[in-house]
Amino acid sequence: MQVKISRQAEKDIESLDHKTRAKVYKKLHDLENHNVNYSKYKSKENVFKTELGKYRIVFEVDKQYGTILVTKVKLRKVVYRNL
Repeated sequence: MQVKISRQAEKDIESLDHKTRAKVYKKLHDLENHNVNYSKYKSKENVFKTELGKYRIVFEVDKQYGTILVTKVKLRKVVYRNL
């Protein structure tokens, strides 16, 4: 599946330090190749999350078009606000 990054997620990633940013991009590459464990977000349909240390990557899956849209990359304690 092709991974696309939303504008908000790009801002979130750019605000991270260099090492964490590199880990996020590696995790997104692994997500594209289906090598990542992820879980469904409770209250939303087609919304999933994966862990990266103390950060969470929230994404939506569109099976019809075969794409994954990354919507947020934030600390665990703030990522679920206003989702």
